[in-house]
Amino acid sequence: VLSSLSLAQNLCQNWTETRAGNLDTAFLSEASGMAASAIMENRLYHTNDTWTPSPNFFITDTTGQNLQTVTIEGVSNNPRINDIEDLDVGECGDASCLFIGDIGDNLSSRPTINLLVIEEFTEVASSVPVKQYLRVQYPDGPHDSESLGVHPNGDIYILTKEGASILGTAPARLYKLPRDLWGNAGDEVLTLEFV
Repeated sequence: VLSSLSLAQNLCQNWTETRAGNLDTAFLSEASGMAASAIMENRLYHTNDTWTPSPNFFITDTTGQNLQTVTIEGVSNNPRINDIEDLDVGECGDASCLFIGDIGDNLSSRPTINLLVIEEFTEVASSVPVKQYLRVQYPDGPHDSESLGVHPNGDIYILTKEGASILGTAPARLYKLPRDLWGNAGDEVLTLEFV
């Protein structure tokens, strides 16, 4: 019987590096999130860590070519507040949507973070509306987050990046926003659940 360590070493030997393509760093200078479309083959969505000069996301093919910049309508851009860290694709009612996470908070001082839900379309215009704008708070105070994911059941998960303290570096924390909580939300601030 192989030990866990030797099993992991054997599995890692099977991994190889493959270059799929390149991103245009003139547009994606600080790429922070990428997700594959659920409705279109050969389509990837990308976001930068900040929105410059306006709230936007990018579309490429799976090699990073055929770049399209898409402006997000009706969203304010404040470089001192907005910290776009990740995105994912998931269901939103009877459609597939792009979930963009304005969830970064390097100083862990933001009382709320934001999630933008944008419906996927086969043909994407140069600007798109937000289907749903979610204002979210943590149950235990602000956190800096780098990652989000949408479960197939519609629950949204956010993973924090905890900083160093006098006790050392704290472990990451996982939070959930259940589908039934955000699905019909209005303007109210929603509270994440600690997982």
